[in-house]
Amino acid sequence: MIVINYNVVSSTQYIALKIAESINNFDINQENYNIYQILDFIISLHNTDNFHLENDNFIDISISKSFTSGNSLIIAVIAKEQNNGIGRLDRKWVSQEGNFFCTLIIKHNLLESKNIKISLLPYYIALSCFYAINNFITNASNTIKIKWPNDILVNHNKICGILIQSIKNTFLIGIGINIFNKPDITDTQIIYPATCLHDFCNINKNFLDKIISELLNLIITNFLSLIDNNFNEIKKIYISNSFKFNDIITIKTKDNNTITGIFKSISNTGEMQIINNNNTINISFGDVS
Repeated sequence: MIVINYNVVSSTQYIALKIAESINNFDINQENYNIYQILDFIISLHNTDNFHLENDNFIDISISKSFTSGNSLIIAVIAKEQNNGIGRLDRKWVSQEGNFFCTLIIKHNLLESKNIKISLLPYYIALSCFYAINNFITNASNTIKIKWPNDILVNHNKICGILIQSIKNTFLIGIGINIFNKPDITDTQIIYPATCLHDFCNINKNFLDKIISELLNLIITNFLSLIDNNFNEIKKIYISNSFKFNDIITIKTKDNNTITGIFKSISNTGEMQIINNNNTINISFGDVS
């Protein structure tokens, strides 16, 4: 894994997009390049006009030899702060220093090599983050759940959000985890208030860089372990940790319609399945309340 660290950027998703596009435009096939050649290529990008703003905030770039995953390399873009962080449904992700802001660049062929459908990626990523957060919040009195498709809630408060985009043959997986700060969001569309790791465990802000590194390593370790499992196993684990499973939910679809029903299952292609008036409805995109 290549890890690129910045101070303040517009958003890690934007930086990752530029890196992914550059790799694709210059026809760099990760399977034919060793990790050091890709490292040199990414460093060279920061000397171009395309990166001139971010270059001022560039801290360092490093290799974690623990995570190369065969021929499919993972690139992680991390920032201490974002001034234009983005979340699902075009919402702004409030990105104060003291939290975890990361975008992973992963090639489609990593999933294809495991015979995993692309549409199922959100479930593997959600569980990867769920287990990472669980590693910090160990008190059994706290309830950690996954809100479909991939938000993480602690005691009904949001601690983690995930945004997944697909660009050509590459996934951009944006992950935000509140560590020390929980933004006070006034958006009336936000149903679940924010919380942070510091509310539930004894962590020290002086060790923020170490905590960020540990979260990243846990997420990647979990992900590479989970993709060795078929989706039937993943689905069982996901459902057992799902928010409002077997309960009445309301989903706002992308065309602003609302559907109410009982959350009953996940299809083998990744849709949420709800029961409405004895009919099964498959939902591929929406916001759950």
